[in-house]
Amino acid sequence: MVNHKRVARIMRSIGLEGVRLRRRHRTTLANPAMPKAPDLIGHDFTAAAVNTKRS
Repeated sequence: MVNHKRVARIMRSIGLEGVRLRRRHRTTLANPAMPKAPDLIGHDFTAAAVNTKRS
């Protein structure tokens, strides 16, 4: 087994940094009572079959 301090020292000596995972912060809470925005463009995203696109 290797101590975490030794790993940190070796990583520092060769210029590596560990990734720090951050918590995701929710910035916007949708109000369910508000009406949905209208679709002003009217795109149709349906496809004829799976893994195909409309042309």
